[in-house]
Amino acid sequence: MHSPWQDPEVTALGRLPATASLHRSDSDLIQLDSTWKFQLCMHPAEVPADWHSLDTQTWLDVELPHLWTMDSRLNEDNPIYTNVVMPFRHEPPALPSKNPTGIYRRTITVPENWLDDRLVIHVGGVESFFFLYCNGHEVGYAKDSKLPSEFDLTRYLTSGTNELALQVIKYCDASYIEDQDHWWHGGIHRSVYLYRTPQVFIQDVFITPDFEPASSRGNLDTRIRIGGKDRAALNHTIEAQLRSPQDKPLGRPVSESISRSEFNYVIGKG
Repeated sequence: MHSPWQDPEVTALGRLPATASLHRSDSDLIQLDSTWKFQLCMHPAEVPADWHSLDTQTWLDVELPHLWTMDSRLNEDNPIYTNVVMPFRHEPPALPSKNPTGIYRRTITVPENWLDDRLVIHVGGVESFFFLYCNGHEVGYAKDSKLPSEFDLTRYLTSGTNELALQVIKYCDASYIEDQDHWWHGGIHRSVYLYRTPQVFIQDVFITPDFEPASSRGNLDTRIRIGGKDRAALNHTIEAQLRSPQDKPLGRPVSESISRSEFNYVIGKG
């Protein structure tokens, strides 16, 4: 049986479905790029079983985004540039014996007035595989180096101090697919943040414009997906308003009651 980072049949476990990028108010967002504790191992097998609860006093302090291949304090692993070959010689999904693995840990305090909301962590980009833990619980894992991953932490976060931990593995089975004319690195290469939404929330937005030049008229086909537990979202109404670049309303707002429901279940740790 393959390890999760060496299993081509699974790209993620516990990760939320990808959605359009929605604007987040500063009051609903906590940036998590400031100091993390970091330790580097040369292979996943060298990572202690209790890595998410070890004493981090002697670990390095790092700021995100962070690539250990570009950290001058670390010389065990370096950037690699390839164009038409892989940085190692194996057949998929086999991986090299040297597969650097970084451990990132930090604590966060969640405001008391957030605890009744839905809480989601956004991990902007990791090369190339990572496990996510919260307060000692495995939340899930994900591949896809250049895509963000989001996980629902509502059930894991509590009042007071909370512990976040990521184990980042440089190469995974997806590295064969991601092989391009580029530099190979290891680490968290985009921002990480926590955000909140109401328990009933805008989950995704699909907008398709249709413009007729001859008449200078157009339509916006708008589909909005609302998320929530059970059937709670069915008691709500969606209102959409087109606005100018100067934030002035254009035309009348359109509203519609939610008339249909779908049920989705996260398979795995979520």
